[in-house]
Amino acid sequence: KYLRITDITQTSLTLSWSAARDNVGVTGYRIYQDGVLLGVADSTTFNVTGLSPNTRYSFKVEAGDAAGNWSTDGPRAFVLTPAGKTSKTLAIYTETTGNGIFFSADNSGAFESPRVWPLYGYF
Repeated sequence: KYLRITDITQTSLTLSWSAARDNVGVTGYRIYQDGVLLGVADSTTFNVTGLSPNTRYSFKVEAGDAAGNWSTDGPRAFVLTPAGKTSKTLAIYTETTGNGIFFSADNSGAFESPRVWPLYGYF
């Protein structure tokens, strides 16, 4: 399972994640920002707005089923929003391995080498 963050700007981003599976049937997803319920989605994408520039955020997604059960071990991802308009971040995500992978590019489209941070070491 994964949670991916894309289309990151100073004030917004898009979350996408792998679909959950359940014997009763998944009916929705709860999205948490910094541990607080942000919203509910019925698909595997969610747009986040109202963020601040140069700020760290954590996101987590939990799946719910028709019986009213909710997962507790959903994927997490972390992001630092850009400080200025000259930087454009392409994606950041985490997988169940516990590592985050960060790709970034400036406005010229020049890519930096991927950097891997253990989550406990960077945030």
